[in-house]
Order: sequence, then C-alpha cells, then structure tokens
Amino acid sequence: MNKLKTEKQLMIISALVEGNSVRSIERMTGVHRDTILRLMVRVGERCEALLGQKIRNVPVKDVQLDEIWGYCFKKQKSIRPGDDPNFGDAYTFVAIERHTKLVLNFALGKRDQQTANVFTEGLRLATDRTPYQLTADGFSTYPQVIENTLSDRVDFAQLIGLLWRERPAIAPQRSSARRLSQLSATPILRGFARLISSARTSPCGCKSDG
Repeated sequence: MNKLKTEKQLMIISALVEGNSVRSIERMTGVHRDTILRLMVRVGERCEALLGQKIRNVPVKDVQLDEIWGYCFKKQKSIRPGDDPNFGDAYTFVAIERHTKLVLNFALGKRDQQTANVFTEGLRLATDRTPYQLTADGFSTYPQVIENTLSDRVDFAQLIGLLWRERPAIAPQRSSARRLSQLSATPILRGFARLISSARTSPCGCKSDG
C-alpha cells in the first residue's frame, strides 16, 4: 500500500514538473485536487529549504536579475476593496548565474521594495565576496536596494526603457569602485502599477520586517 502511494506521489510530482495542470493530474491519477495541492506545497517547501541550505557563498562572475509576472486568484486590475491583500499581481524575483544557469535565489511577492529587500539579502548569502557583474531591468527600486546590500561585491548595470522616445543603446559602464552605473536602451519596458503586499520568504530564509 505504501509503495503504491509513493509511486502515485512520484507520478503526480513528475506531472507537475512537466507543466500539467492540477485538474488534468486529478483526471489521470484519480487523486483529488486538494491532495495534489497539499503535496505540491509540501514538496515545494522542502525544495526551497534545500536550495537555501546548499546555495551559499557561491563564486560567480555574471548574475542576471529578472521578475516573472503572475497573479494570485485575480489580476491586479480586478482587485476590489476588502479583497485579501495577497490577491492580485505576484512576481517571482529570480537571480541566475549567466554562465552556469544556476538559480542563486528567488523571492515571491509584489514588485516593490519590500520584496526586493528580501530578494537581494538572499542573493548576498548565496554569493561569495568575489566581485561580480550584476545586471537587472529598469525596476526603479534596484539601485538603492543593491547599493545597500551588495555594493561591496558587485558592478551593477541596469537596462532602462525610455518610454517617450527612441535613443540609441550605449554600452554598459563598469564602476571602478564597484558602484552603481546605468545603461540606457530603446523602449522595451512598460510601466507597472504600484503594488502593495507583504513579501514572501526567499529560499535563504530572509523575511521582511513589514
């Protein structure tokens, strides 16, 4: 019985990893969707803990940051007064080492300073003090957050979209003092609404005080 249960759990996890929906897995396995969701949460929490334990003080050369958009229950434009503050747009902040494709850290929350603080603190724990290049998009909170958290080890370049007119791209500049520099480019970004919600825990275990 336990062997059959384990095999079915492995089948569910494999299907989730391959991108199958919860309801399609329910139809394939006969396991109720609530059970599938509980298994997904349990496996995800253990993977998150493992990542936080193993990815520490990693020597890196070139790290790229990005935020992946999603939403919880409903999109931000559909939020109404009285809705759960966790509803609406949700972003997964991800730091990837460009050469090895290793995910160094991630954090889930709103696209705001609170989540950025949790995210960059986790990245600090994941990387060693050897100087490296850090590149991000035009999220306006990054310069100050990275200056406060990572200025002892990174050269920082930021790709900024100019929404009002075209401007030729220029090469990123490296700061001799490992301070912030910025890179302007043609308009490839769009504005984001101001988002308010509490940040989730990142794999390193960092949490916001808010």
